[in-house]
Amino acid sequence: MNKISFSPSMIPLAALQITLFVAGLISILRKPLPLSGKWKWIPLLFVNTIGPIIYFAVGSKSLDKKVAMLQKTDELG
Repeated sequence: MNKISFSPSMIPLAALQITLFVAGLISILRKPLPLSGKWKWIPLLFVNTIGPIIYFAVGSKSLDKKVAMLQKTDELG
């Protein structure tokens, strides 16, 4: 059997990945949009540490714009 070696120096990276994943998931789920408007960002969160960083840099702003447009159309009509 193959043994998986786990170095104690990997603990901070694992903690960072879990924290970014949970924060990104909470951010996505709290956006007042239907799931169909935000589902494509959820799989990105599973891509190591870079996925959540990309979501917060690009996706969160994109979803915020969609929310603003949705609220604007609700106010007009």
